[in-house]
Amino acid sequence: MTEEAHPDPARKPRRLRYQKQPEPGSVGTLIGVTLTLTLGTGVVLVLLSGALTPSQGARASTRLQWAERRAEIDRAVEQAQAEGKLHP
Repeated sequence: MTEEAHPDPARKPRRLRYQKQPEPGSVGTLIGVTLTLTLGTGVVLVLLSGALTPSQGARASTRLQWAERRAEIDRAVEQAQAEGKLHP
């Protein structure tokens, strides 16, 4: 049989040590909870801001599309004025 099934009787069992937990209303608990909530909120805000913010390339592309659209409108207005369809 194994030693685990029949432990050595001369060997004393070890006592497990445990740390005393702070009381629920103590300052240490309040500080710990406050720090945990603050860090958790910070992580969530950082992740959301990164997910909701468009990338630099997307902003540049959008600006270029609007510039092209404005140029197209300006050309249409100039053409309409040249044909006499639109008065300045």
